[in-house]
Amino acid sequence: MKVTIYQFCRGFDNVRYSDIYQCYVSGGYCFNQIASFNQKIPEPITKAVIDGYFKLNDNYPPEENDFALIAREIDDKYSVLAVANRQLDDGGRPTIGYKYFWLEKSSPEVDGIGTLIHWWSKEQPQFDMEELDETSEKSKSIPHFSYTQEQPKINFAQNFAQILKIVENIHELPKIQVAKKVAWQEYEPYIETHYLALAMSERSHYYNAWAWNVKKLQLPTSFLAIFYSSNEDIPHISKLPLTTKPNNSESNLDSNTELTEDRENIASRPKNLSQTAPIQKIKNCLTDIATTFNNHHRLDRKRTQDLFRYLREYPDINWADCINEKMLKNSAIDDMYPQLIYMVAPEYPASQQWLVEMVNSVKMESKKKSQLNQIFDECREKARSVLGILHLSENTNQESNNNIQWALLNDSQDNPEVNKKLQNSIFLGIKFLLEDLMNKKIDPQKVHYFLTKSGTIWHDEFQKYAKVFQKIMLTEINKMLHEDSENQSSEIEKTEIENDDNEVVLEFCKPILNIIKKIIKDNQDNPSEHKTYGKYKNLAKVFHKIGKTKVAKLLEDITENKITEHIGSEKKQRSKVEKNRTHNNDDDGWGISILLLIIFILGVVLFVIFIHLANNPNNNISLSQKNIFFGIGIMSLIICTASAFLFTNKPLVIKDFNIQKYVQYLYIVLAVALLIIGLYIF
Repeated sequence: MKVTIYQFCRGFDNVRYSDIYQCYVSGGYCFNQIASFNQKIPEPITKAVIDGYFKLNDNYPPEENDFALIAREIDDKYSVLAVANRQLDDGGRPTIGYKYFWLEKSSPEVDGIGTLIHWWSKEQPQFDMEELDETSEKSKSIPHFSYTQEQPKINFAQNFAQILKIVENIHELPKIQVAKKVAWQEYEPYIETHYLALAMSERSHYYNAWAWNVKKLQLPTSFLAIFYSSNEDIPHISKLPLTTKPNNSESNLDSNTELTEDRENIASRPKNLSQTAPIQKIKNCLTDIATTFNNHHRLDRKRTQDLFRYLREYPDINWADCINEKMLKNSAIDDMYPQLIYMVAPEYPASQQWLVEMVNSVKMESKKKSQLNQIFDECREKARSVLGILHLSENTNQESNNNIQWALLNDSQDNPEVNKKLQNSIFLGIKFLLEDLMNKKIDPQKVHYFLTKSGTIWHDEFQKYAKVFQKIMLTEINKMLHEDSENQSSEIEKTEIENDDNEVVLEFCKPILNIIKKIIKDNQDNPSEHKTYGKYKNLAKVFHKIGKTKVAKLLEDITENKITEHIGSEKKQRSKVEKNRTHNNDDDGWGISILLLIIFILGVVLFVIFIHLANNPNNNISLSQKNIFFGIGIMSLIICTASAFLFTNKPLVIKDFNIQKYVQYLYIVLAVALLIIGLYIF
């Protein structure tokens, strides 16, 4: 029987031809958009694409002029083959283009993926960025429909007995190995992956789902077979048991009431997933935690421990399956449920949308008020750290909106694995915001305020993120500038960086470091590329605002291609890069520091005046009045000293010598000395 094959691709923004890179580039993915479709796409397929069932990690595209394949059966009705290949964005960074081919099977006995793969292997059509440029000829020549003969499911005992033998000895899934690039029994090499996965599907309760020649998948445990590009790409993941299908023909997805209830939320799920992870229990747990926090402003201790257990025991579960879509849709931005969902499923599209809305909802203060509040906030943060006051004590709207995220991070301190997962959720959000900041998809001022002044968990965690980011960037740029030969300038080393134990920050650094390497290698100023790298100016500003001036200056250099100016003298003497990074901080900081010194001196003067008044024999005052004068003097000194100590901030840095703490200690020492002298005199 003839079947129609349709196609569509992932949407990209601002597609155009680049004279610099001599190819078509884009401004990045369009959020949840599908392009170039020649037939209305069924909802289950759309949802599978949006929820990441075909997604590779964006930082690990296939090699140049190579491709990866991801295939799935959906609801035993639709078959989809995704072809992924390497593309470029307008900053010269690798990204991934996807072209999807799909068909609707005439019956469950049809091998839908086999039909697609045999049809596709003849011409091997792949994603081409030019097709999304409406002004190009290629965009007008996309084939509207394709037709081919449906392939029936094969008899493995008769056709591929060796695959049947392999499958009989498999007890866990996914089946993982390295992809072959040579023909398999006169077939294309990826055909072996398909038939292996098909045999596993026929044996078990799972729809066919496989990936070939991939580096890093978003949802690896949702596949039956994965053939990775190399041994180095193979991850350590928790595998699921491969159970044998019972003879009872009534045992299928629809007979499981719990899964039937959730089916509208899932595009392509293994048929017995509820036997390996308690989806409904996790869903109920999340709802209970959010409801308790909404009503009582605290975590339900038992349910929180249950959640932590689920996070440990099912690290590779697709948490999107555990979301109550109706509850999430009806929740306001400041409700606890979407904030909780973000912590367990940060890459879920609705979570990313919540974060964008959260940033857009920030009420920025006026500049005049903002400076005063910044000083007050810095004082409050330092006082908290000294007194051990938790963030949960805050009552402001912005902070109460994030209390459940603070509480989860705080409660998970005794569970390092869980704590790391939750912190990575925040780090992923920060990475997402910084990328959008560079691409100007969100108001830069709001992102700056949200990350640097909002007083939320995002503000606090951004300080940690920035610290790791600066360490990685400066370590790597230092290596690049000190290399004596091109043999040493290989790809970014991971040795010291991996010790930071944060892959999220490293992935954000890689494309920036690659650009720096390119500028250094060119060893000349390239004014034609100023516009290309201009997106890093906003990034430089946000790091400058939290005092990371070294890395901020480096990012500013990227926007102007100045890195090459430092190469000439680097091998003989300290580079200009280092000199530029070891200067005093901004002038506003010195103004604040001088003001604080004046406040401290004022406290000392008031202390001396009131001590003198209390002990002057010429003053005919009572003992109680003396005590009052003495008390006022002490309180003046303590208040002014505390203010100077707490407000003294990062601007007190001269080159590599940080005098902030020494000035703070000096205030304390002088105040204590004066108090002792005052008590002695009194």
